[in-house]
Amino acid sequence: MVVFGSLARADAFTLWSDIDLAAWGLRPEETFRAVAALVGFDPEIAVNLVDVTACRPTVREAIEREGIDL
Repeated sequence: MVVFGSLARADAFTLWSDIDLAAWGLRPEETFRAVAALVGFDPEIAVNLVDVTACRPTVREAIEREGIDL
């Protein structure tokens, strides 16, 4: 799993930013379970979980370019 987007770039993350996470090969039930667990931490913070194997090529390229392993 990696974090990408504004959280991966310290100069871009703000109080209004969301958290973008990416994982490879999640089954649908795993994706829903993971998102539910993440939202449970703080419902005020938006969390996006992307399955890298199913996303648009441009999103995959950004994840591969700027993603930080967790």
